[in-house]
Amino acid sequence: MSCNIEGFEYESTVIAALKQAGVCGEITEGAGASAAAADADFQVNGVRYLVEIKKDAGAQMGGTSAKY
Repeated sequence: MSCNIEGFEYESTVIAALKQAGVCGEITEGAGASAAAADADFQVNGVRYLVEIKKDAGAQMGGTSAKY
């Protein structure tokens, strides 16, 4: 779990909503602070979509680094 508990809880809320709507995919738990995994997924007409969940507009939208 990430250090950002509120963000992780929000991911769980979104996944629960996807389940309730009947479109939840294979991901049943948010990825938290992982940069390598999607937070959720859903399926529409047999097509799987990966989702990066952000609690609000102030949430970090990604990060990268370069080593030289």
